[in-house]
Amino acid sequence: MVGPDKLPAFLSRPTILGIVVDHCAASSLAQGIITTINVVDLLFIIVVGGYISFKTQWVGYKVPGGYFPYGVNGVLVGSATVFFSYVGFDAVTSIAEEVKNPQRDLPIGIGVSLFTCCVLYMLVSAVVIGLLPCSQLDPDTPIASAFASYGMNGAV
Repeated sequence: MVGPDKLPAFLSRPTILGIVVDHCAASSLAQGIITTINVVDLLFIIVVGGYISFKTQWVGYKVPGGYFPYGVNGVLVGSATVFFSYVGFDAVTSIAEEVKNPQRDLPIGIGVSLFTCCVLYMLVSAVVIGLLPCSQLDPDTPIASAFASYGMNGAV
């Protein structure tokens, strides 16, 4: 099927109620909405989990294994997991052609996004471990299991 510009129909820009629909703009809007939902979810975990942790005096940190209960191997496994969570930041560099001043704006954008993600994930980790000792967390769903231990099954 060919659209009005002799392009395949999926590449043409259809109109709905007289409004031209741009697929790329719609994709960016959807990505922005999903990112906003993710950040709100992380802030919920930090605020509510932090409140519960302060009320229970951070019971997760009172473990006999000390600061490194899984040793150096546990630290390396955790580091590898965190490293692969940052792989998506290469997408930021692919938009270099669309930035007005790429030499200034790209490093700032990458730095701010890395800093924001790093702080949010460190706070979430601190709060989840404060809720429940790491030995009691379900490895597949650690955040949900931490909240479920306080009767908040549907929280996350």
